[in-house]
Amino acid sequence: MSSKLLFGGAFTCVLPSCSVDISQIRQVPDNQEVFAHLETDQSVLIELLEYSGDVQGTQAAEYYFNDLAESNQSRDQKIESVSEIPKEQIALHQCCDAYRLIGCQRVSKFRDEAAASEPPHKVHTEMFLLRLPQHTTDILLTFNDPYPDLASRQHAAKWTSEDFYRICVSLKLVDLSIFPENVVAH
Repeated sequence: MSSKLLFGGAFTCVLPSCSVDISQIRQVPDNQEVFAHLETDQSVLIELLEYSGDVQGTQAAEYYFNDLAESNQSRDQKIESVSEIPKEQIALHQCCDAYRLIGCQRVSKFRDEAAASEPPHKVHTEMFLLRLPQHTTDILLTFNDPYPDLASRQHAAKWTSEDFYRICVSLKLVDLSIFPENVVAH
């Protein structure tokens, strides 16, 4: 694992050395950082989202999981567990609440008509939600780990849930100016 600057240097976190910054390959929205494993179909997505004050507690994590399932046009999804993470385990001291969700989805790999006839792929999905209502921001980290099929490269050293947890708890805010209310007008 090595430290990585995110969102123009506003945040840092540790990432596995075998991760590829997807923004070097394709366009990624400004509110996202996306990393993929070099040898597997695994990915980690870090998003800065508008704080969703309508949902509280573990329901906030469930809300984002269901929203992802809908966006992915999931044919089936299941939440296996949701838990609150003690704040003392998290490097992001500005965080008011943190939740971890583990689930799975059945999704098509590609969203085109040809993929609609393909059987859906089962994807193990983990989410880590860090809530910063004082900055009207939710930070959502998502780990997508497709279940291997017979054609996949089984020999690759895959990322684990523990790796994802280390990424999440290492996230630190280093520049408050990423939040509009902290930008000083000149």
